[in-house]
Formats: sequence, C-alpha cells, structure tokens
Amino acid sequence: MRRIQVALLTKLWQRRNCGSFNERALVQRTCEHIYCSSSAREQLRQLIHESSVENALRHLGEFSNDVSVLKGSAWLGQLSKAPDVVGRIAVILPQFEKWYVARKAPEKVTMHEPWDWYPKARFMRRRFVFHYGPTNSGKTHAALETLVKAKSGVYCAPLKALAAQVWKRIDASVPCDLLIGDERRFGGGAEHVSCTVEMTPIDYQIDVGVIDEVQMIADRDRGWAWTRALLGLPAREIHLCGEERAIPLIRKVLYKTRELQRLEVVPHKRLVPLEVSPSLDGDLRRIENGDTLVCFSRRTIFDMKKKLENVSGMAPHCIYGSMPFSVREAQADAFNNGTRDVIEGKSGKKHVLISTDAIAYGLNMSIERIIFTSMRKFDGKQMVTLPQATILQVAGRAGRFGVLRSHKFGRCTTLDSNDFAVLREAVNSRLPSLQKAGLLPTAEVLELYIRLREAEEGSRVTENNLASFYQRMREFSECCQASDLFFPCDLSRSLLQVAKELEAVTDLSLSDRILFCYVPLNDRGKETYDLLRAFAYDHAAGRQVVLRIDEEFERLVKQCDLVFSGDTRRAHQVLTRMEHLYRAAEMYCWLAWRFGKTFVHLETATALKERAALKMEEILQHL
Repeated sequence: MRRIQVALLTKLWQRRNCGSFNERALVQRTCEHIYCSSSAREQLRQLIHESSVENALRHLGEFSNDVSVLKGSAWLGQLSKAPDVVGRIAVILPQFEKWYVARKAPEKVTMHEPWDWYPKARFMRRRFVFHYGPTNSGKTHAALETLVKAKSGVYCAPLKALAAQVWKRIDASVPCDLLIGDERRFGGGAEHVSCTVEMTPIDYQIDVGVIDEVQMIADRDRGWAWTRALLGLPAREIHLCGEERAIPLIRKVLYKTRELQRLEVVPHKRLVPLEVSPSLDGDLRRIENGDTLVCFSRRTIFDMKKKLENVSGMAPHCIYGSMPFSVREAQADAFNNGTRDVIEGKSGKKHVLISTDAIAYGLNMSIERIIFTSMRKFDGKQMVTLPQATILQVAGRAGRFGVLRSHKFGRCTTLDSNDFAVLREAVNSRLPSLQKAGLLPTAEVLELYIRLREAEEGSRVTENNLASFYQRMREFSECCQASDLFFPCDLSRSLLQVAKELEAVTDLSLSDRILFCYVPLNDRGKETYDLLRAFAYDHAAGRQVVLRIDEEFERLVKQCDLVFSGDTRRAHQVLTRMEHLYRAAEMYCWLAWRFGKTFVHLETATALKERAALKMEEILQHL
C-alpha cells in the first residue's frame, strides 16, 4: 500500500511540474522523428542558425530532456491533437526555437567558446605540426611535401596570389582545385584544394591541412580567418607554418580544445643568411641588379619607376597590392629572368623591382637586396612607423634559396640614412609573443544575435524595418566580448560599413543581407558602394543582376591605342580605371558564387577580369 501511495504522489508531482509521462514521451518521440528525417534536421539547423546539423541535434537532445520544457506548457495540448508526425514536428520546432533563444543563444553570441562552432573538428582526433622559423627557412616547403603525398588535403594561403601559386605547384603533382573568394578552378576528381584562408572548407574530413603564416591569427582585421581554420579544419594532421612568436598562443588555443598533447613543434633555420648592409644615402646610382625597392603606395611606385628610368642602365618592374595575380606574375617573371640574364652575362641592364609590402607573402622572386624607401606607411587612419613584424617579413624576402645569386647573403637596407636605425633595431630585436587570436562572428551567430535581441525587445528586423539591422550590427560590435584568449576583429571597416551602405535596400532578406556584408572590398569608394547597392536591389527583387561595367570596359579598350602611342598621362588614367573595373568584376564573381540564381553573368565577369588583366599588363609595358 505504501508503494502505491508513493507512486501516485510521484506521478501527481510529475504531472504538475513537468507534464504527464505520456506528454513527455510524446515530446521525446517527436524529437526522435526529427532526428530520423533529413529534411527536419536541416529545418532544425536553419531555425537556430547553427553551422552544423550535429550541433543542432545535440541541443534538441537537451531540449527533450529538460523537465522545465513541460512545466505549464499550453502547447502540449496542440502536440497531442496533431494528426500526424508532420503536425507534431510543426508544433515542436517553434517551442524548441524559443527554448534555444532563451537558454543557449546568450552564451553563444558572447563568442567565449568558439571551438564549439565546429563539431566536425571536435569529433576528430587531430594531430598538429608547427613549423616555425623566419622567412626563407623552408618551413612551408616541408609542409607542402607532406600535403602532396597525402590522399587528400587543403592548403590555406594568406593571399590569393600565394593560393594560386601553390595551386599550380600541387596541380603539377596531383589534381588540385583552386578555391578563392571570386574564383574557382576544378581539377576533375581532385582530392586536394589550394585556397585563401578565408575560404577554408570545414565541412569535409581530409587527411592533411596546411595553414600558412599562422602568426596572422592575431591580425586585427583578418585574424578571424586563421582562428576559424585552426579551430574548424577537420583534418587528421594539420601543419602550421609561421613565426616563433605564435607558439605560446597556439598552445593556449589547443589546450582549450584538448589537443595540446598532439602538438609537435619543428624549428627551421634560415637557408640563406640575412645581413643589414649600409644605407644608400639617397643615391639611386648605387642600386644593383636584383634589388627591390619597397614603397607604400601605388603613386610612389610609379614616381620611383620614373626616377629609375632616368638612371642609365636600369630596367624597373612594378608590383603592388591591387594588381591582378597574372599581372604580378608577369612582372615577377620579367624581373627574375632579367636578373638571371645579368648574372649569366646575357644582359647589361640592371633589373630592379619596385613593390609595396605585397611582396612579403607570395610570389617567388630572385631578390638580392631589399631597400626600404621609407619606414613609415599609412595604416588607414594615419601615418605610422612600420611594425617590426612587417619589417622582418619584407626584409626576409632577400636571398632566396635555390636560385642563382651574386651574393652569398640576403641583404636589406634603407634608401634614406635617417631610416637606417629603425631597420637595424627591428632586425636585431626579438618579436614579443602573440597574446590573443582574432574572432569574427559567423553569419549564423549574427543572425542568432538579432533574433535574441528581437525576443528580448519584442521587435523584429523585417524588410520594412532595416534601419534596426544596422543598429543591431553596431550593438553587436560594441558589446561582443570574446575572452582572455580571443579578441573581436574590427567590424567598423568591413561588415558595419557595408551594412550601413545597404540600409536603403529594404527588400533584401536578413540572411542575404548578412551574406552581402561579408563581401570583400578592396575599393571602398562611393562608386563601389553604389555598384554594390545596385547589385543588391536587383537581387532583392529576384531579377537577373547585370554586370553594369562591361560598356565602360569596352570604351577603355578602344582608348588603349592612345596609351600605346606614348600618352603617359592618359596611360595612368586608363590603368587606374582598368584596376577599378577589375575589382568590380571580382565583387560580382564573389557574389555570383553565392547567389547563382540571380548573379547569372559569372562567365562574362570572369572573361572581363581576364581581358582587363591582359590590358593592364600591356599598359605597364608602355609606362
């Protein structure tokens, strides 16, 4: 009798506090149906803006076992009256969303534990090899050899130019795909990928991954991409290549992911010694074959080119950041071949490269000596002294191993003797260790944050209320607290700026609007934003998005005859416009790979890019 009384009291307590056994069983059975249905699983993932189905299902399991879910829940009656499984799922999903927003969203949007964003990597036993050393120490070469021998692999590059260069190298041995923001090249059944680090694929398991220049994980603008690759790349073996100063930070991150015990650290020494040589004291006649003059703006590059052309026996070549990779490659080849011809006695001209700090990463060049024309540059806000890390990275490009050289050492110096002390101190000082890794919210985290704020305030970001979208973005950038291990990357120069420019496009859906905000813009002038806004208007209306720049491009092509006839002033004008149109076509291609139904002119935009690059190469030959 006593047992019966206890059982009845227990049942009454459960019915009062967490629903009847039948109701709880019905909730759990419905959750099991969601688990077994691929379409329901995907619907569940999208509902809570999760990056993976696995994470969404894990939260669903917590929901089904949470007794508070059944406490005083009027929706349980709707669940029991639903005619079939589809009806019960339709009742459960909104309740699950409310539970998730209340219980899980606040913690996720703080970005305290970003490793949980990548369940595929968390479920793997990953091994790490950190190759550290200075520039020209062969650390990336060692990692790439392992990558090529693997059955499948991914190379993550800091720049598009380097991704393309390594793609060619890998593809010469095994089929390899190229994956960069605005371009894809597929090798046909390839199991290897070369990509920019922002494009790191995290959805498929691979054997070997290589993350290059991993010290950029602390970069204020792009560090998030290295953090994402480090935390999310589902590879059995990951090779990290970078500077020694990144080791303590990498150890801390891997300790948090419980992978530190599987980290191996491999030192690499510079293959060709680097020395600081005397300043040129402003005398351009002391420039030698194989020298590279480092400038920090496109304008100063062409000014220096003009000066060198007035010095007898000089053959200058130019490389700068906004230059298409194919044009950079052509200029680098001309410099390398010319330098070698002089050493072999086939040419009497001194071949000299004039470049921005874009040479710090990427193209292989036969540089004998790096000459800094200045030790200050514009950082986007003001003129600042070059960071020590940049000085070392650029200076280290001198003295490439394995190529014909006139000197046994790589050398670096300054054009102006007043800058020499800064260079010498930078080369002789040790870089401090990195402290934090950069983070940027994923599209899912941003959307979740907006939904959380809606739930708190009872307002929704709709097509007719998009001023609040920009405001939400500003709120997020101001309040997001990473942790003592991570910092939020600067949103003001990327996502926030694009969000503000797209406020007028009221018909753009929230998910599409967020994705538009991630478009990489190398040109942030009014003309670029006007074009992006026009693209967004067409896309939001469901119209085919036209390229809008092809007519101007054809007019510029016709003007090239004037350029080739010796009109230098006009040549610079045409080159500047060609570069702008090239970047506009890049923007279109980036969007076309993500919104293929409306951005239908991908082939036209790609062809325009290729033609523009060829014309730029021709114009440079006449400048």
